Amino acid sequence: MITIRNGAHLVQFDLNHLSYVSSNKGTHYINVFTKNGVSKIRNTIKTIASSHENFIQIHASFCINRDFIKQYLKSEKIIELTDGTLLPVTRKFQHHLIQFKTPTTRT
Repeated sequence: MITIRNGAHLVQFDLNHLSYVSSNKGTHYINVFTKNGVSKIRNTIKTIASSHENFIQIHASFCINRDFIKQYLKSEKIIELTDGTLLPVTRKFQHHLIQFKTPTTRT
């Protein structure tokens, strides 16, 4: 379990079910994607990325749980998650993926 601040409250998520987090453009909320659905909480991507060693920020708008990485398509700058979700990787955060070994890497 991981505890994440939701404004003034605390919310717990099962780290084994939390695949990624995305920003909600134009608001102070983020979307937390789990196997059970999507939760909208008041927090930031940067805070989530630093809250646990399993989280990797790959884009200004996306933070992923490294346990859900299926493959990193380096030439296309895309991460594929185990559920088939494709997320962009920016150059600014690309070094985060080199630091962590991904199960499958294609170039």
